[in-house]
Amino acid sequence: MNEINFRQKTSKLDKSDKAPIFLEFYHDAQVLVYATGEKCQLSEWDAEKQKFRRSMAGY
Repeated sequence: MNEINFRQKTSKLDKSDKAPIFLEFYHDAQVLVYATGEKCQLSEWDAEKQKFRRSMAGY
């Protein structure tokens, strides 16, 4: 069964305290991790809903 998740990697914070967003695709016990090129503050990411919060500038 296929599954797609978006995750914020908090271990990769840059100097402005922004963390990158990664797409994770699961298929037959294999994982493909793709960098989306998007970054945001920890407070601007909703991990449960896997999306940006509406309070983020430019939403």
